[in-house]
Amino acid sequence: MVESKEKWWKARERAASPAAMTSIIGTTLVVEGNIAGANGLEIHGQVFGNVRADEVFLAPGAYLEGEVDAARFRIAGTYVGKGDADTVLVESTAEVDGTLHHHEMVVEAGAQVKGLRPWRPNKKTESGRGQSR
Repeated sequence: MVESKEKWWKARERAASPAAMTSIIGTTLVVEGNIAGANGLEIHGQVFGNVRADEVFLAPGAYLEGEVDAARFRIAGTYVGKGDADTVLVESTAEVDGTLHHHEMVVEAGAQVKGLRPWRPNKKTESGRGQSR
């Protein structure tokens, strides 16, 4: 499963700009407030607020409470809130309590997911196919 998960995620990463930078919130950092960025965000600490970025990774042991708006959302830690992403990967170590709006989603065995997981057309296009956003 690990190999196929990595292939699945890497295929989506190729769509990102090769020059894209990722910001990292360290394990000892607690952020209270909203975070917005054009590229990637890795969360290893705690965030209490809304997050907007192209790619959001919530690491194992990390905590995020708030709304997420991203093209790709990878959850390996604890997430409480409402997420909206084209691609969502919920890893086996994840605990989710909330709503995950998605176009494409993988939930690994062992993940704890409470709440709704409604499908929606791809955000990158107006009707799920055609023009880019």
